Amino acid sequence: MHFDYGEIDGEVGADGDPLDVYLGPDPDAPFVYVVHQLKAPPFEVFDEDKVMLGFPPRRPLESPTCASTTTHASSARLPSSITTSSGTG
Repeated sequence: MHFDYGEIDGEVGADGDPLDVYLGPDPDAPFVYVVHQLKAPPFEVFDEDKVMLGFPPRRPLESPTCASTTTHASSARLPSSITTSSGTG
């Protein structure tokens, strides 16, 4: 993995575990991305969300969560969608 990774204190994800976050290289990036990850094969059911802070706009499959998981096909989890929000409010 090429980016810092951790959990957001006090926040619980849809899977009941702490909410995961990746920290990108740009602390001034204007958007927050939430990757809505699907469970490993058959990739039809929602698994959990991954928050991405400090990243420039990217195509979904270039996200750090995809890059870190798709190298092992048996455990790959692809996003069903990505939500973008400004970092304010």
